[in-house]
Amino acid sequence: MKKIFITLTILLSATCVFSQNTLSIETIKVDAPFPMPEIKLFSYPNRDFLISDYNGDINAAITACNSAGGGRVIVPAGEWQTGAIHLKSNVNLHLQENAVLIFSDNPADYLPAVMTSWEGMECYNYSPLLYAFDCENIAITGAGTLQPKMDLWKTWFARPKAHLEALKQLYEMASTDVPVEQRQMAVGENHLRPHLIHFNRCKNVLLDGFKIRESPFWTIHIYMCEGGVARNLDVKAHGDNNDGIDLEMTRNFLVENCLFDQGDDAVVIKSGRNRDAWRLNTPVENIVVRNCKIINGHTLLGIGSELSGGVRNIYMTNCSAENVHRFVFIKTNHRRGGFVENIFAEKLSAGKTQRVFEIDTDVLYQWKDLVPTYETRITRIDGVFLKNITCAEADAVYELKGDVRLPIKNVEIRNIQVGKINQFTKKTENVENILEEADLRNDEPDKVEGQIPILAWGSQRKQTTVEHYRDMADAGFTIDLFCEWAFVGKLPAEKYFSVLDAAHTAGIKVILPIPTALEEFSDADIAKLKAHPALWGYFVIDEPREVSEFPGLSNTVKEIQAFDSGHPCYINLLPYYDKWTSMDNYRNDYIKPFLETVPVPFLSFDKYPIGQKDSNPRTIDPYFYALLEVMSATAKKIGLPLWAFALATAHGSYPIPTLADLRLQVYSDLAYGAQYIQYFTYWTPNIDYHDGPLDIAGNKTPTYDVVKAMNAEIKALSKVFLGSKMVWVAHTATVPRGCKEFNKSQLPAVFKDVEVSQGGVLISLLERGKDNFLVIVNHDINEDAVVKVSAEASVRMIKKDGTVVAADGESHVLTPGDILVHFWKKLSEP
Repeated sequence: MKKIFITLTILLSATCVFSQNTLSIETIKVDAPFPMPEIKLFSYPNRDFLISDYNGDINAAITACNSAGGGRVIVPAGEWQTGAIHLKSNVNLHLQENAVLIFSDNPADYLPAVMTSWEGMECYNYSPLLYAFDCENIAITGAGTLQPKMDLWKTWFARPKAHLEALKQLYEMASTDVPVEQRQMAVGENHLRPHLIHFNRCKNVLLDGFKIRESPFWTIHIYMCEGGVARNLDVKAHGDNNDGIDLEMTRNFLVENCLFDQGDDAVVIKSGRNRDAWRLNTPVENIVVRNCKIINGHTLLGIGSELSGGVRNIYMTNCSAENVHRFVFIKTNHRRGGFVENIFAEKLSAGKTQRVFEIDTDVLYQWKDLVPTYETRITRIDGVFLKNITCAEADAVYELKGDVRLPIKNVEIRNIQVGKINQFTKKTENVENILEEADLRNDEPDKVEGQIPILAWGSQRKQTTVEHYRDMADAGFTIDLFCEWAFVGKLPAEKYFSVLDAAHTAGIKVILPIPTALEEFSDADIAKLKAHPALWGYFVIDEPREVSEFPGLSNTVKEIQAFDSGHPCYINLLPYYDKWTSMDNYRNDYIKPFLETVPVPFLSFDKYPIGQKDSNPRTIDPYFYALLEVMSATAKKIGLPLWAFALATAHGSYPIPTLADLRLQVYSDLAYGAQYIQYFTYWTPNIDYHDGPLDIAGNKTPTYDVVKAMNAEIKALSKVFLGSKMVWVAHTATVPRGCKEFNKSQLPAVFKDVEVSQGGVLISLLERGKDNFLVIVNHDINEDAVVKVSAEASVRMIKKDGTVVAADGESHVLTPGDILVHFWKKLSEP
């Protein structure tokens, strides 16, 4: 976690009354198989308001806390009787250990009615026991307990005629666009039970550490909220409709380290019902559930049936259950519409279940005959991925019942281990492209530690602050080549250490210029320098131009290694240009004598291929791929890692880089076996250059975001390239100078054909242990390429976000510089 200090101006409103305050926001990064935004949490001011000072009137304490600018409302140890509690912005309701809030079960204590939602339909109903509407920065924390009286609420569990008529009335109002304020449901014998916790349209929510013992209805309902965390909760509620936590039309939320013991589903993902949800048009998305345990519950992860607003990017991992009806259950019907996509569940376990995985598109419960179908809309379900699941006993592994009008698509089920199957293994109906266990052996590349290192060339002295290094890390860089000091003469040791300390705080390694004042360093300084965790190595020289320089460089490297053999020396070589009459001449007269003379641990070179004059189309330097051929073959022959470049700062005839420009350079480098990617430059060095990621003054430019997007792709595809060796590379269509033409006979046996029906590409075969990758890159900077790969069922595709999916055999349009990766395992050694 990291803290960002910002200044917020909060205007006078019904729920918050204070002027300008300096507020602290904490951000949490959450790993997920999809881009997951950081979650923001408010750090509450150090102000406490004890409810005992307000005669136990919790709402009065909340109002005082909010008016003062925020803080904690403290519930001390002991039992405290209360009715509805309404939170306000910047208030943390903190339950001290042994504090118990006992909520009345008198419906009159939950009037007047408030705007809420009942099973996916908005209305005015009894206030939830703990309620917040349109608030920001709200929390319930501490080790205390929420414990409602249940005597009356239990009598409302049944669904007598009056209750069903009320549901029918609400359904009809929602289906005919009756304004929400006219849907008054807290009347007569409607008996629509209130939620225990209902946060409605709130931001930055925290639920942490407390216990819940029973609930009238859904236990925790996070409705149309933006950002939050529920963690370390102990939830037990065994009445009807007692879901553990319902996340509805909410985004960017983390649920972790919670214990659920429920009378209904444990963790539920929802997005509204029918016309109300279509009106609100707010998908639930970016939800991560991890490290949770379920004692009892109908489902470990339930999706629907209220999902009309759409569901995407849901990830559950490292969760277990003692007894559930279903591990993962997606349910909908012909009235819902909406969509379900990008659902990931892995590392789940349970003792006994009915179904490990089920999709049912005809779930209507009591609504089937209660109300008519006003409008038919079928739910699109596309992309559900389950893996690494164990279960002692199940009636069935999976049952998928799609709708013939819009079949379920793209389901992957792998490595599911069930000790005993009582009824059947699997049943499917109206499902397209399902990858079953038998087809999914060895379907993930072996895990590799770390990522392809990404180097930022040319940071400046004024850039070496913690804040700037954090920006560098946020853009995806891992190493800073801090070269400016190489040209400014001697500097005291403390200057070096200030750079290293700042970089270490942000998680960046640094390549420092040779300490020109090294002879003035004390032994203690040298020892400290060598031991610093942020030191990567030493910058020696960029692009030595003459062979006559090599003996001196060799001596310099040896001198540095004599006092520090644990950190390598960095030398980047001059690329081929017209000084050499041929590529062979360049190889024999420059590269070979360098490697024979200078002891280096890697082979680094730069060549910026993409140029543009005036408004003419971009062009590619004819020697770019020829140079990659030479350097890749040389690095492979001598067993050194290859370092290659991409140009991030425009100058001369080199244009401001687009994402396509970076992809062509980076993916070509990686396809040729590069193990490090370097950008020239990170900080725009002077007026002869322009539009680098940071401008001359150090401000972010649009190029920063382009580079950040490219680096995210490099990180995701490190599972392909890190540690992989290039076996061969060939090109189609117009073959670049010095390169080989692709011949289909080169293809491994698992491929039936690679057809390039438009444009030209490079095709590379990489291998790492038993992992094999066929990498295809559009090598044209102006035109799309169209590629179709036909392969055996054991072959998978790896997307740019790192997701492994089935090889579809379809035609793929590769935009300039774009990549297509196929993967398979070598099941036996030749």
